Amino acid sequence: MAASAAAYPDNTFSPDVLAALPDATSWTLLSIDPGPYKKTADEFHGYPVLGRLPLSNSKATLNAIHEIVEAARNWDNSIALCFWPRHGLSAILKDGRRVDFVICYECVQAKMFVDGEFGDIVHFGTKRTKISPAPLNDLLKAHNIPMPPQPD
Repeated sequence: MAASAAAYPDNTFSPDVLAALPDATSWTLLSIDPGPYKKTADEFHGYPVLGRLPLSNSKATLNAIHEIVEAARNWDNSIALCFWPRHGLSAILKDGRRVDFVICYECVQAKMFVDGEFGDIVHFGTKRTKISPAPLNDLLKAHNIPMPPQPD
């Protein structure tokens, strides 16, 4: 099901937050279960956490965010209204703010939270190109982090 692109005119994350990401002091990659919802002790914005992987402020980490940001800039107004996120990224910025991304590669949307409060949602898909969760999945697999159920 598609929604009107007029509802998402900017399709960008907050510029001040994006500018601060390269200097984040820490990063965590999360494997999350998209549903159905099960109450667990460890949750990430309402989704059960299957595992966490601390990351360095590496090029690979920044590339994952950069890929989403660039795909959002090239967004062709296509929207899927599902949201079955399987990945999360959490960053602590130099100013102490925590920025979290809940990422659904299936419907190519990411939600951003700053200090626990919802900030933005960005659509990063096009009909011609779809970015892959493979780099994040590879990191999770390499560190034996439980993987979320994959789409059919």
